[in-house]
Amino acid sequence: MKVFRLNEYDWIYAESEEQALEWYLEQTGLDKEEAYDDHYFEEIDPNVGTTLVHIDDLTLKELQMTQEMIRQGNNLLARKTYAQVIESENLTAPCIIASTEY
Repeated sequence: MKVFRLNEYDWIYAESEEQALEWYLEQTGLDKEEAYDDHYFEEIDPNVGTTLVHIDDLTLKELQMTQEMIRQGNNLLARKTYAQVIESENLTAPCIIASTEY
């Protein structure tokens, strides 16, 4: 499994780039030109790529293992690999694994 950044806002967990884009277009109703941006596109190894998770969304074990916390405003976040998110949340591909505010 892989993670694909399709545009400035969304990262998709999928088996292939084609699956990620097809699913994303169906879910969002966007056309390909809106959904896919060559400038931002990248394929990410889930064991290497990371995302920020609010500490309230961590299990006690994950919280104890967290080595770095980041404060954004009043929020305290921890960095997790995409693989950790996939495992801890029992995600099934394809799905949006990370997103920024639009």
